[in-house]
Amino acid sequence: MTSLNPSLRLVVIVLVVGCVAASLTGAKAKERAPDSGGLKIAVVNPARLVLETKYYKTSTEELNKIQSDTSLMIRTWDQNSLLSEADQKLLGDLTIQEGTPAGLDAGKKAQKQKLVDQGKRMFDESVALQTKGQLTQAENDRLREFARMDADTKKREQDKATTVKEDIDKRLLVIREKTDKDARENLNKVAKKDGYNLVFSSEVLLYSENDITEKILTELNK
Repeated sequence: MTSLNPSLRLVVIVLVVGCVAASLTGAKAKERAPDSGGLKIAVVNPARLVLETKYYKTSTEELNKIQSDTSLMIRTWDQNSLLSEADQKLLGDLTIQEGTPAGLDAGKKAQKQKLVDQGKRMFDESVALQTKGQLTQAENDRLREFARMDADTKKREQDKATTVKEDIDKRLLVIREKTDKDARENLNKVAKKDGYNLVFSSEVLLYSENDITEKILTELNK
C-alpha cells in the first residue's frame, strides 16, 4: 500500500521553496517602502504547516483508514480463498465492522462465524484431496475447482490492491496541492499583515526571533 511519508516530504520541500519565494517577494515590498527602518525578517516551520493543520490530519487519517481496511479485507480473502466472491466480500465487510467501536451484533457475529467455518471446511477438504492417493474423476474435478477458486481469489486481491493504491495516490495529490496552496496563501496573509519583508523557512534560516508558524497555523485551522 502507499506510504504517506513521501507525500509529506514533497509538501515540505514545496513549502521550503515557497518560503524562499516569499522572501524574494518581501524584498520587493521593501523596495516599495524604503522608510520602514530596515528589513523585518521572520521564520516559519514548513513541516508544522503540514502536520498540524486540521485539513492534513483529517485527510491523511481517512486515507490511513482506507489502507488499513483494505489490508484487512485482502488478508481475510486470502485466509478464506475457497469461498465464493460474494461470501468473501461479506466476510471482509463483517471483519472490518467487527473492529469498529460499534462492533457486530449477535446476528452478524453468527453470520461471520458461519462463513469462517465454511471456509475452513473447504480448505480441509482441499488438503484431504491433495494428500489422498488415488482420486476419482469427481474428486479430481473438485480439486481443480478448488485451484481455480484460489487463483480467482489471488486475482481479486491484486485488483483490489491496485485499485485502492491508484485512488489513494490521486487523493494524496489533491491533499498535497491544497495543503501547499493554503499554506502559501496564509503565509502571505500573515507576513503582509505584520509587515514582514522577508520570510524564510526554518530549514534555511536557523534562527529568527520572529517565528510566525503559530500565527499561520491559527489562520489555516480557522
